[in-house]
Amino acid sequence: MLKRRSSCVLSAAALLASCTAAMAEDAVRTGDIAMGLGITVNATTQTEAFVTANTLRQVRRGERLLPGWTDAPEAQSVEFDNAASLSHNARGNLLGLVFNPLTSSSELTCNEGGSLWQISTDGSNNATKLFVFDGPTTSETLPIVTSNAGCTFMPAGLRDGRQRIGGLSVAPDNSKVAALSFDSNRLFVLDYNEGLTVGTGAGASVSNFRKSAALGTISHTAGTAWLDSNTVIVVHTFVQIPRLYTVDATTMVATAQVDLPVFNNSGNSRVTEVEYNPLISPYVYVLYSLFAGDTENRLTVVDPATWTVLKTISLASTLETSRELAFGPDQRLYLSQFSGNGSVRYVDVLDLDLVAPFGTIDVADTLALSDNSSDDHYRKSSADVSGTPSIVSNFNGLDIALQTSATEPVPTPVGSCCLPMGAGCVALVTMDWCVNELMGTYNGDNSDCGACPAPMGACCFPNSVCTLLSEVDCDAMFGLYFGDASPCAVAACPGD
Repeated sequence: MLKRRSSCVLSAAALLASCTAAMAEDAVRTGDIAMGLGITVNATTQTEAFVTANTLRQVRRGERLLPGWTDAPEAQSVEFDNAASLSHNARGNLLGLVFNPLTSSSELTCNEGGSLWQISTDGSNNATKLFVFDGPTTSETLPIVTSNAGCTFMPAGLRDGRQRIGGLSVAPDNSKVAALSFDSNRLFVLDYNEGLTVGTGAGASVSNFRKSAALGTISHTAGTAWLDSNTVIVVHTFVQIPRLYTVDATTMVATAQVDLPVFNNSGNSRVTEVEYNPLISPYVYVLYSLFAGDTENRLTVVDPATWTVLKTISLASTLETSRELAFGPDQRLYLSQFSGNGSVRYVDVLDLDLVAPFGTIDVADTLALSDNSSDDHYRKSSADVSGTPSIVSNFNGLDIALQTSATEPVPTPVGSCCLPMGAGCVALVTMDWCVNELMGTYNGDNSDCGACPAPMGACCFPNSVCTLLSEVDCDAMFGLYFGDASPCAVAACPGD
């Protein structure tokens, strides 16, 4: 197994403690976000070293903690395990999937596909590779490795060629992990052992690889979750229809349970994601998106007792193309998204407990969900936007620590932050982050985004007149909206 450790080296032993502190992530607390940015690598700016220093982020109360997991791999799907019978344990093992090795990685010489990693949560900044999803077959066009030479492959009789991989999830009893292949559309399951050194980034192991039949007709990144400790929930696309399956994790037999509302457009740029945790909500949440000129983002809520669809909402305006879901300990749903050139958003948040009685999520709460009701939570920093190079990331993984047995300090209060120039609102951030990083106005502890005015931007009319309006008002007046905080000076209205 390949192991990564902090590369901090000092000549003076007296400086060791400060070096360790500078190089390591902070010990994870409940509510912390682990976010894996799928940063594009190119030869001139976003090198492999740059990517590994920025890819796996620790976010607390809307703020990135620096330096974070600087020695972790470029994981694009992440999940806290359930060590010690604690759901998404803050001090358990953080697991990460590398979708495919970086283009400059030596792993390509091994003909490796995606890989599964164990990552520390105790502040030690360690990572260990646990498994590689496939190696060479005779039909592959990449160079074939004839000897092992340090490369780790799946059993020869189970290979389908090099597999790109996503949709990581962990069984409730911590005995298995699941992921889904982009290339073969198959569900993969491995038996999982958390090890004796939980949280250190080492000691876990996986075994007994198995796979299902192909579950979809279009290759795309697809999500998984666990209904129970032997049943995986998968949402994949059959032609144009997102279809929810359950898969027996022992026999790997899949059963189609329900078809979800269809995509409006065709195209292969699709992502599905699924989240289920009865500690938070009795329902299954499915996020699926398609980019074909315009972005389609839909969140569908399914009752697993009957496999019926309870509610579907659109998040086309409040999200970029969606990516992964995670429940927070606050009973909210957090949503990651593609964050390419021009985008400033990484993570949104959606309230699920909307009507009385509060404290439990029920059918009334679900029926009260409305279109485009998510709020920004974690946005790009000024360094991400204007640094050299700036951050361009696509397949952004997400999970949140839910429980812990560790003693933690009292968390800093959070509230809503109104952004300058009518650029909208960021929810659940600290006053310090709002004022000093976002340059916004803090609305007070426990405030929500209803305290902020609607975002405004340039709105062009057929007579070439431009004015600053909200998107809703612009649409109502049959104008063309250029985006939140966009000025009329750059709108270039027809006829100008």
